[in-house]
Amino acid sequence: DGVTCDQGSIVTVLNLANKNLSGPIPREIAILSSRLSSLNLSGNSFSGSLPREIFQLTMLSTLDISENHLVGDIPDSIGKTTLLSSLDLSPFAQAAHPLPSSPGNEQITEMIGEADEQGVWST
Repeated sequence: DGVTCDQGSIVTVLNLANKNLSGPIPREIAILSSRLSSLNLSGNSFSGSLPREIFQLTMLSTLDISENHLVGDIPDSIGKTTLLSSLDLSPFAQAAHPLPSSPGNEQITEMIGEADEQGVWST
């Protein structure tokens, strides 16, 4: 439940929404799978900063870490996830946390545009 694998038993979708998880999002999340396309950690009690390692999951097209207790800035490494088409960081990603505007991130900023009033970016 919450895990989808491809034919080679490689994790492609991980849905841990509303599982009562807490603490920081582990930096080791980057070693999950090179084929992970969807990660949903919403509705938990994750705290601390958003680990830049999460954006080493370069095949991500959907990332939902909304409704947690994250603080700090959105890491510049978000530019590595060029396939990202849906990003929900609400309420973390309000006006105080825009997408970083650094070299390499122009493409993702153009691709997913501006966040709506809830902090959800999508194409």
